[in-house]
Amino acid sequence: MRSFYTNIFATSILMLAVTVHASTPSEYKIIVHSSQEKELAQLIREAMPSSVLIDNIAYTSDVILTEAEFFYLVDIPRQSVVTKDQIIQAIFYLLRKNKFETITVSLQSAVSGHTLHFDLVSYWTLGKIKLHGFMLGKERYRYLYAIESGEQFDQQKHNYSLEQMYAAFKQEGYYNISIDDRLSYDDAIKEVTVHLTFKRGKIFKIRDVEVHMNHELQEKNGALEREVCTRLQRLHGIHYQRQQLNEAVSHVKYFLLEEGYLQSTIELEERFDKERSKVDLSFFIDLGPRKEFIFTGNSHFSKRQLLDHLLLFGRSALMLPTDLLREEIITLYQNNGFKQVAVDVHEEEDKLFFIIQEGSIGTEVASTENVIVESTVPVPEQTIAEQHKNAVCDSFGKTIVTGSSRFPFEYLLRELTYAHGQNWDPFNLKQSHLALKDLNLFDHIHLYPYQGMVPLGDRPVQLKAMLDNPLEVRLHTGAGAQGTLRDLTFDGITYKLGGMVLFKNPFNQADYFLLNADFTRPYRILEVQYWRPWLFNRPVRTLAQVYNNAFKYPSLRGLQRNLYQVTHQGLMLGLSRKWTNMEMGCNFGFEWMETNISNKLPQEGEFNRLVARAINFDPCLLQVKIPYLLLEPSLFINYLDDQLYPTQGFLTVLSAKGMFPLDRWGEDALFVKCIAEQSLFVPLPRIPVILALRLRLGYIIFQRFNNIMPSERFYLGGAFSLRSYQNDLCPPLGIVENGTAKPDYVPQGGKAMININLELRFPLYKQLNGVVFQDVGFLDGGSLRDLVHSDLLAGTGFGLRYNTPIGPIRFDMGFKWQKPVPDVSSLAWFLTLGQAF
Repeated sequence: MRSFYTNIFATSILMLAVTVHASTPSEYKIIVHSSQEKELAQLIREAMPSSVLIDNIAYTSDVILTEAEFFYLVDIPRQSVVTKDQIIQAIFYLLRKNKFETITVSLQSAVSGHTLHFDLVSYWTLGKIKLHGFMLGKERYRYLYAIESGEQFDQQKHNYSLEQMYAAFKQEGYYNISIDDRLSYDDAIKEVTVHLTFKRGKIFKIRDVEVHMNHELQEKNGALEREVCTRLQRLHGIHYQRQQLNEAVSHVKYFLLEEGYLQSTIELEERFDKERSKVDLSFFIDLGPRKEFIFTGNSHFSKRQLLDHLLLFGRSALMLPTDLLREEIITLYQNNGFKQVAVDVHEEEDKLFFIIQEGSIGTEVASTENVIVESTVPVPEQTIAEQHKNAVCDSFGKTIVTGSSRFPFEYLLRELTYAHGQNWDPFNLKQSHLALKDLNLFDHIHLYPYQGMVPLGDRPVQLKAMLDNPLEVRLHTGAGAQGTLRDLTFDGITYKLGGMVLFKNPFNQADYFLLNADFTRPYRILEVQYWRPWLFNRPVRTLAQVYNNAFKYPSLRGLQRNLYQVTHQGLMLGLSRKWTNMEMGCNFGFEWMETNISNKLPQEGEFNRLVARAINFDPCLLQVKIPYLLLEPSLFINYLDDQLYPTQGFLTVLSAKGMFPLDRWGEDALFVKCIAEQSLFVPLPRIPVILALRLRLGYIIFQRFNNIMPSERFYLGGAFSLRSYQNDLCPPLGIVENGTAKPDYVPQGGKAMININLELRFPLYKQLNGVVFQDVGFLDGGSLRDLVHSDLLAGTGFGLRYNTPIGPIRFDMGFKWQKPVPDVSSLAWFLTLGQAF
């Protein structure tokens, strides 16, 4: 074990210097600097006693380092016998934090016993890079910064990074760029936050382009000069971007090569007018001697491919013997299977002719890409057994959180799905990363095994988790389609306005506080949420929520406004526990629901009764706010191989929502809403097609259908159920007589529901996929027995999917098997984000 730890520190990338002081035989002091380390293990063994009984262990640090993290890394208990190897191991883990510049270890004797003391002095590290200035795409310049978060801050690297950013802006045509850099320091954790403010000004444009050719062209080459000038003059008036400029010069250069000018040179002179954001260009071209390469008889390789191959010699190709050029072409053909190729070379004053006879291609290709090398040295059985044994015994070491942070170390540790000493499993590493990401607190997370030399079977893991900004504000606005009014004409267009304010980690408990508001024509959402990942010492996600939401329901046609509105107000507490493939939860709370008719007509009472009858709702419950006790358990089982683009596996969802009235108005409004959903994905053999199937069942346990709030009933229709009908507009439909030739039709919903979706998903081109689907369903306001006798609702259609990192952009078009209303369109289409299921 001792020799092993000696090897650890002898091969470490850190440079450590060791100074040993021994004031008395019972007092020792070791100072580790960031300079030289080769003799560290040896000096510790020579200077420190082989073992010593300590009564206490203590530490001081000039940055935040909690006792929990310190004792976790050092792993030396109080009132124990400490060996030299334990001290070496403690220093090893402390250094792996990549934070401490010097570590002083002292062993002091006192009347009460020996004390082992660690004094930790850190260097300044980079915390965050914050980019300011209103401009699109500024985040990409973050990657030009030469220091990563958590690394030691270096002023020279900082200045170099600014130079790289200036150069990048100039490459894009911004020559009036200014970058204001400001550094803020956090003394508690010795971190530097870099603030960069960009002011790039206007992009430069090319004003004048001049071409000077200092070679005396013969009269027959006047066309070449005009062609070169024409190609370069195309730069006039475009944005001055270095990439486009280089491409234009490269095209001219290759054109000259094809014309036989292998030694041509192009020099550029630039004159900038910063006041007008203009630049003038002057090109000076020297053609040099001409030698045109002409190829005949070639069919397998184009002229450009052959010329590119010969130009691997550069300008010296003109000075090479013709036999050598001939052999290069023959070798190129032979390497591609042409065994009978013949090449003749004929040279004139300014031309070189290559006459090629390719012959037939052989069956053996002399290519190193398909060569398989087999080892003739047998592997000893003992070696294989030892490797298997080592793989089995390999286990997780300690988790080292790099840098210093105000976030509690123990809260990071509790989210990990592995433990110190557990058998190594990369899957647990991935799940731990997802668990930390799910907290939504960190700007970036890196979790990776330590790559240096480690004790056998004990592999440390390094974690870099940089906290995100504590305050996040989002505003959004736009327009959208409001369900259906007159079959999605402009009557159904609605505004969208809203925003979100998110306070991350307000109580340093990995929690967040959310304010959310959304306003549109069909709905209003106002929510206040508080979330934390643990309940006391249990990994139970806890969500407390207060809300005030309103949902408006349109008619199928007729009135150009919403018919009625349902309001939900309440407070709720949600508890959930998540495992690798399963999540269980339950919501508790109180909710007030009220249904109102959206009416401004003179005969309001009569119209209310007409609408209530149309939606099959008890008129006595209109404009009555009914309080409920809410109880909603749920279960999710997820065995999908991919959450955005599943190809195999299944997903199960079970939920029940019990609403228990708390006053006399709601005595007959008690109900329990049950939903079961099963999705299955199966790749078909021998063809790139995925069979996707979903079955949904729903039933509301309640005696009287007309006492169920309309918002709690089951509906079919829309982009996520029956895609041949618009949102929620599947029959049964009620009729509202409005005094016109065309009455209003309004969906009634159902007490029982069956929905089956079948898809065949297949690739089309690159990121574009195709889908054909069949959707069927049953919806009825009676019992389950009545459901099978209700009308079949069905739709057949096709769709397109364009894959993006956040999910597919989906277009679906479905055709109805039968129309619920004669003059309603027989098809419906949807454009949205995400899979149908």
